[in-house]
Amino acid sequence: MEVWIPYGHVEALLTIQIENLGELVDPKAEKQSTEVSAQLAERLKDAQKLVICDNKGATFKSLKTAFGQSPPAEDLKVYSPWPKEVERSVPQLKGRVSKLSQEREKIAEEEGIALTAPAEIHDQTNKLFLSTAEPDPFFGLVDARIAGCLVAISNSRRLAYARSETNAPRVFQENPSYDALLNLSSKIQGAAYLSVVPRGGEPYKMMEDGGPDKLKREFVSIGLSQTKGIVIAPGGRGYDDTLSHAIRSIWSAVDSVRKSGAILLIAECGEGIGSQGLEMYLTGRISEAKLDRVEYADGLEEVEYVRRLKNDYSVTLLSTLPEVYVESKLGFRVTSGANEGLGKVLSSLGRTSKMNVITRACEALLTKA
Repeated sequence: MEVWIPYGHVEALLTIQIENLGELVDPKAEKQSTEVSAQLAERLKDAQKLVICDNKGATFKSLKTAFGQSPPAEDLKVYSPWPKEVERSVPQLKGRVSKLSQEREKIAEEEGIALTAPAEIHDQTNKLFLSTAEPDPFFGLVDARIAGCLVAISNSRRLAYARSETNAPRVFQENPSYDALLNLSSKIQGAAYLSVVPRGGEPYKMMEDGGPDKLKREFVSIGLSQTKGIVIAPGGRGYDDTLSHAIRSIWSAVDSVRKSGAILLIAECGEGIGSQGLEMYLTGRISEAKLDRVEYADGLEEVEYVRRLKNDYSVTLLSTLPEVYVESKLGFRVTSGANEGLGKVLSSLGRTSKMNVITRACEALLTKA
């Protein structure tokens, strides 16, 4: 059986024998409801500033469709950490997207942490924050409120870490870290937040002020029998652009493999390692043993996710990362292709072993059957 798996901007072909296939979870795009684009277009009428909080396909397609119905107002100011990518993906915004200013002013202080925002955000104008919701092992869920804080408010991730009670993965669960940024988002005056729910990489629904409990009902929810191994992909561009993001994106599906089982992770990681915390770990500047005694760096919680993957599973990674990081630093095996990786996993598990295949972990809530 042939399965096409998102891998960066393209897809990787996996060929798996029927006798080895447990369950295939491959969320398919459904016809986009006209309510999605209509809701966004209506919200944009009131916005003076639009902050695009991620570089996911569903976010860009939502904007492209909405602007196809009603072109962006001439005085609408648009901001994103990825201006060129937004302009390529949403032609109606060509030449109009800027990065937020690096000049910041203090908007609050919590847990002894100064929280700062650029002047474009800390003013009285009407702002619309837009992102595609995704499961996250630290926040439980990253919706538009959480994504907005991470993009616009410096030290917001540090605050969430200070409020955290555990580094254990907690996907789709509201928790103190989520609540910390939920409260912080209320300090942005004149802000509205819209979260896109994806399906097959396409916009499926759009929700305002959802939260983990409400939003997770819109994700693909399936109970799976655990298998000895799984093939898992975060979901392509916007989810596997860095190792950090890829590792964060798979925890909604990890329960579908038995402890001590094997994982074939298919994630391009074309932009490298990702977070400062994970880079410090992989370059030896921090160790697992001293994790509780180091000053927080963005993504430090990801060290725990790597540790769990190494200790609980055998991981084979298909990516563009240098082998030195994958093998000697991460402790993962390397493969140069999806089918080669599948062959390596089946050789270690046994040729008749069953494997679940999850093509878009970012869109699924998978539990033990």
